[in-house]
Amino acid sequence: MKFKIFPILLSVLTLATLIFSGCNGNKTPETVYELTYNNFFPATQYNSILAEQWIQEIETRTNGAVNITYYPGGTLASSAQA
Repeated sequence: MKFKIFPILLSVLTLATLIFSGCNGNKTPETVYELTYNNFFPATQYNSILAEQWIQEIETRTNGAVNITYYPGGTLASSAQA
């Protein structure tokens, strides 16, 4: 009987360790990446609006680990340079 309980107990403890090892509750990122994104479309055009929504989604999904500064309307580069 002892030999049948040991593998089951070991499996349960291993599974519990794997499940709870990622549950530390720390939501602040250790490294924050700062990126810039340039778009030559005007800020009011649909492509620019989608780009802003995309940037917000990235920042939300990474819990603030990636911050993107958006430059619409060719602020950093014109359409010929981009």
